[in-house]
Amino acid sequence: MYRYRCGTCATTSPVVRTRLEIMRERDRHRRAVHGGHIPDGERLQRAVRGPGTDRTATVALAALAAVLLLSLLAGRLH
Repeated sequence: MYRYRCGTCATTSPVVRTRLEIMRERDRHRRAVHGGHIPDGERLQRAVRGPGTDRTATVALAALAAVLLLSLLAGRLH
């Protein structure tokens, strides 16, 4: 996950999934706003995932909850 930051314009692009996509976003911005020139202070940034967007963590948490629930139910059946 990446985003492009133009320090000159003080703008940040929407988040994209791949490095290739963010490089294309950067190139589009350079052409459209800066006549193809490289603006001062531009950066390609790794985007930090917000809460609730990491599927791996969500699945792991759900699996843990299921194991705990099954353990509780098994304890009550004995």
